[in-house]
Amino acid sequence: MFRLTSALAIAAFSLNVLAEAKKTVKIINKEYEAPAMLFGLGEPVTVDYNHENAESVAYWDAEPVDGGYKLKNTFAESWVALTGERDILAGLLEDDADTFFFQPAEDGAFLIKFPDEDFVWDFDPTDKACLEGAVRMAPQNGKESQRWYIQQVVS
Repeated sequence: MFRLTSALAIAAFSLNVLAEAKKTVKIINKEYEAPAMLFGLGEPVTVDYNHENAESVAYWDAEPVDGGYKLKNTFAESWVALTGERDILAGLLEDDADTFFFQPAEDGAFLIKFPDEDFVWDFDPTDKACLEGAVRMAPQNGKESQRWYIQQVVS
């Protein structure tokens, strides 16, 4: 399980990870200290807030593109894109992948968002309007559930 250490060390490391070419990372929800994961094509992006799943479903290739990143889950071999259904993020084919931007937030965390929009990745397992455990795009509201740590995976 990911344990938070020094916020400054995390911030410096995260910016360094994102500044370089394609990297394999884990995207960790700040509020639940749990990774985003994906099980297959067409499945929603979820967060392992019960810490029950294998590490392999939580690895993402962050590929730089147009100042942002396309995210590919290495287990599911699927790319993240917004679906029309309840603003849920899901694993789709590369041609359908969305580009996301990482905006620094407090404590070394990031908001993951679309360019020039106020919608960010959000995770709330109690939100009944959303699939249980699914990550969705929601209006930025300052909650910790919208902040994400980026941790490089070293093989």
